[in-house]
Amino acid sequence: MKKKNKPFKWIKKQRSGDTAEQKDRPMLELKFQNLSADGLMIKKLVKTSKGVITIDMSPEDAVFFNTLSLNVTNAGFGNSYLPTNGNIGLKDVKLLAHRVTSDSSSIPKFNLRFVEGGQVEMEPKSEEELLQLKAGLEQLLKISQP
Repeated sequence: MKKKNKPFKWIKKQRSGDTAEQKDRPMLELKFQNLSADGLMIKKLVKTSKGVITIDMSPEDAVFFNTLSLNVTNAGFGNSYLPTNGNIGLKDVKLLAHRVTSDSSSIPKFNLRFVEGGQVEMEPKSEEELLQLKAGLEQLLKISQP
């Protein structure tokens, strides 16, 4: 019997779950296959001796990932929908990701900006809040299954 891949799983502790502020922080691992992202924007805040610098990266077109794995400490999902060529679609997604891996991706030309200043937009969630988020995502996936 072939084991069914779950689109995401909970990780209580992992060595790679360290953040700059806390070691062994609880994280939720999200795994996707054949993912496309329209309007992707990646922001990274960097603390320097002269203050915070925000690095903004945004591709000009859709980004495609064969597989994508993210370890997150916070996630927000706006709406879900059923795309014509996929299992489930999510709109207005915001993630506080600490580790991102992909075995294959297509990232078209992107714009890179360095901006002085910047503010934290998301704070890490507690273990209990991540468990609630996981339960909500599992329910969403059950509803979207044909």
